[in-house]
Amino acid sequence: MRKTTMSPFKTHALAALTAIMLSTPLSLVANALLNKSTAPQVVSFDLKRAIKQYSGSLAYYLPQLGNDNLSSSLLDEKANLYARVLEEELARYAQEEYSIIMVQSAIIEGAMDITPEIERRAQARMNPQGATP
Repeated sequence: MRKTTMSPFKTHALAALTAIMLSTPLSLVANALLNKSTAPQVVSFDLKRAIKQYSGSLAYYLPQLGNDNLSSSLLDEKANLYARVLEEELARYAQEEYSIIMVQSAIIEGAMDITPEIERRAQARMNPQGATP
């Protein structure tokens, strides 16, 4: 009986192929364990409520501060500023929490309501000293 020996090239090629065959599944498993990338969480935000609440707080606190007769253009400016701040805070939340934010009326059920959190963030930016609107 004749004994067959492999050439050094075939031996190295077989060793490389075996290493690739073993390392690929191991690297895929390691990648799956280390990179737990999940689908973004869907959350809801009640835009109507946030705007209504801010407008109501302006209507309540401005007369107490002696600002009964603010022009409508100044009130519009404050409302537009608040809307921009809300938009920025929503974008920041979506990025930080890896979330998709939907208006509350578009959600049937099951989404966490982030309205209070976003309102708190926006109020903190609008009133950095902790004063009322």
